[in-house]
Amino acid sequence: MAAVNKRDGLESSKPGELHTQLAQKLGIDILGRKWLPGDILPSEVDIANTYAISRPAVREAIRTLAAKGMVEPRRRRGTCVTERAKWNMLDPDVLSWMFATKPDETLVKNLFEMRLILEPAAARLAAQRRTDAHLEAMSNALKIMGRETLLTEVGLQADIDFHAALMAAAGNEQLGALNASIGATVALSNRYKIAHDILGRDPVPAHMAVYEAILNRDAEEAHWCMQYLVRLAVKDLLHMDAIEDLRTETIIP
Repeated sequence: MAAVNKRDGLESSKPGELHTQLAQKLGIDILGRKWLPGDILPSEVDIANTYAISRPAVREAIRTLAAKGMVEPRRRRGTCVTERAKWNMLDPDVLSWMFATKPDETLVKNLFEMRLILEPAAARLAAQRRTDAHLEAMSNALKIMGRETLLTEVGLQADIDFHAALMAAAGNEQLGALNASIGATVALSNRYKIAHDILGRDPVPAHMAVYEAILNRDAEEAHWCMQYLVRLAVKDLLHMDAIEDLRTETIIP
C-alpha cells in the first residue's frame, strides 16, 4: 500500500522515492514563488513533520535542490533560497517543475527566446554538416509524428527524436550538450498544451519544411524554417490563460 500524506500528496510504494517527490514539491513551490530568493526554508524537523517523512529523506531532497542551484545552507540560519541567477534553468527536472502548474510568464518567454537563439543556428549548421544517418533519423521521426500525432506518447517521443537528430547533425558537441534541455522543453510544452487543449495546428508540415531545407543543404532556408517552427510553437502556447498577458511580439517581432 502506498504511503500517502493527505496534507501534501506525497505518495510512493518505495520509501526511497519520497525524497524525489519532496524535492519536486519544494522545487515547484520555489518556482511558484511560495519562497523567494533570500527566504529561509522551514527546518528539517518541520519539513519532516509536515510531509510525514524521515529527516534523511528531507536532507536528500534538500541536497537535490542544492545541486540544481536553488538552495544553499547558511550557517546558523538554515537552508536559504538562492538568487534565480544561480538556478540551473536547463536542468530537465527544473524544466518539468516549471510546467507542473501554470508556467510563469517570464520563464516561458525565456525558454522560447533560448530556442529561437539556439535551434535556428543549429538548423543552419545541420544543413551544412548532416549525414545520411541524421537525415534518416529525422525522416523516421517525421513519419512517426505524422502517423501517431502528438496526442500519443509515441508521437511525442518522435518529436523529441527529430530535434535530437537535428542537434546531432549540427556537429557541435557544446550544442549537443543542450539536447536534453531542448528535448525536455519540447516535450513538456507539448504535454502542457495537450492537457489544456491548446495543441493548435498540425506541427508536421513545419517540421517537414525544416527537414527538406536540411536535406537540400540550404542553410538559410533551414535557419528560417526552424525559426518559424519555434514561433508557431510559442503562438500556440500563448493561447493559455496562464500567460494571457504575454504578447507574442515580446518573443516574435
